[in-house]
Amino acid sequence: MMTRLYKKILLCVFLSTSLSLTAAPLNKLVVFGDSLSDNGNLAAVQDYSFLNLPPYHHGFTNGSPAVEQLATLLKTALLPSYYFSGTVYGNNFAVAGARASGNRVIDLNAQVGAFLWNQHGIAPNDTLYVIFIGGNDIRDMRDQANEITANTILNMASGNIQNALLQLHNAGANHFLVVNAADNGKLPETRLLAAYSTVDLLKRGYQKTTAFNEKLEKTVESIEKSQGVDIELFDLMTFFNGILNHANPNHFSNATDACYSSVYFAYYPICDDSKMDSFVFFDEIHPTQRVHALLGHALFSEVSEEN
Repeated sequence: MMTRLYKKILLCVFLSTSLSLTAAPLNKLVVFGDSLSDNGNLAAVQDYSFLNLPPYHHGFTNGSPAVEQLATLLKTALLPSYYFSGTVYGNNFAVAGARASGNRVIDLNAQVGAFLWNQHGIAPNDTLYVIFIGGNDIRDMRDQANEITANTILNMASGNIQNALLQLHNAGANHFLVVNAADNGKLPETRLLAAYSTVDLLKRGYQKTTAFNEKLEKTVESIEKSQGVDIELFDLMTFFNGILNHANPNHFSNATDACYSSVYFAYYPICDDSKMDSFVFFDEIHPTQRVHALLGHALFSEVSEEN
């Protein structure tokens, strides 16, 4: 998988134009995840209506997230489900702030539960199910001084992802795309926190990301073997490192700093609206729409090659 992924990274980084790929037979999509995939669920909540105003685009970036780009390439739509309103409208259950380890109404367990409830317990097997979550769990692990608690978060996140896959598979789902996590140590947020910390947070962020990704890989391999199910594991960490390491050829002038502050709701002095597309990071945590576009094509490439 690494060799195939490396080739896709080069294609996406050096050629930001549309890729010429054969459409995958699976053109129905359901997404579970967090802010990297949310395209309107949290924005529907009154306290977060600011996400509907520029520079936001119904989520924590300035355009369509990668999974929405994937949906377009699959010739289908990805619409917010608004599931916590009590009625499911769309096929995107991802909510900004969601965790795999949690049990709140926005977390992975609730997302999968809402989907299955709406489907009367049946997950159509002609659909691609995307599970793209874990970044917030890794942030929690990074900030947790107690290693026992940090490991508990890791185990709960891994266990809940495993349960989600098994629940969906037992309901009829057979096609999955699971995305691991990018290096937390390279986020602007972690860099900002590290400047005031006695702990090497950059190293800790990397270590917690690696621990999460390794456990996720074992989980996926175990389910594939025991259930005979098709699970594609996309290596976001390698993909994102490729973006950061080849920023200049793809016309990113800044691969380390945030353009906009989602803490103070203002542009950083080094950036403004006209410069945003030259930044890798939209805010302290999330990538810009240009990075999402590259990732969307890479996800489509992964799915297309396997189908």
